Amino acid sequence: MLEILIIVFISKRIRKIAEEKHIDPTRWTRRLVGIWFAIEFATVILYIIFTGSSIEDSMFMTIPAMFLSGIGAYLLVRKLQNAPDETTDLSDSLLTD
Repeated sequence: MLEILIIVFISKRIRKIAEEKHIDPTRWTRRLVGIWFAIEFATVILYIIFTGSSIEDSMFMTIPAMFLSGIGAYLLVRKLQNAPDETTDLSDSLLTD
C-alpha cells in the first residue's frame, strides 16, 4: 500500500514537471511504474538466488527493494528535469533553414 502512495506522489511531481516542459507526462509515468516494479522484482529474485531462501523469507526484502526503487524514481525525475523543453515550434525551425 505504501508503494502505491509513493508512486502516486512521484507521478504527480512528474506530471507537473512534464507539463512545465511541454512533454507528454504519460510516457514518463509509465517509465516510473516500469522502473519501480522492475527494480523491486529484480531485488527479490536476486535475494532468493543468492541466499537460497524461499519466497516467504524474501518478504523482508521489501524495504530494501522500495529503497532501491526510490533511487530509480529519483534518477528518473532528475532525467526529466534535465530534459530539454519541447516548446519549439516546427514552423520556426523551417523558417530559419
